Amino acid sequence: MTAAPLDLISHSYTFDITDGRVIQGVLIAIDDQSNLLVTNAVETCGSHHRELGLVSIRRNTIARVLTTEREYSSIFARNSVV
Repeated sequence: MTAAPLDLISHSYTFDITDGRVIQGVLIAIDDQSNLLVTNAVETCGSHHRELGLVSIRRNTIARVLTTEREYSSIFARNSVV
């Protein structure tokens, strides 16, 4: 299954950052360099949490991208070929 970049917008994700931080939020834009713009962002580092609001995440700092099974199904269900 594949999805176009626009299909990934408006969904919630968890981004593991290479320096150990975790950012959760809603993806609202992807630029031509594959950097991400995330809103309602909350950063977790160890036991510390802070609300960031709107953040830009550089592509080369992303170690892993996670989403819930529900969000995954929502993204890929409309792109399935039957």
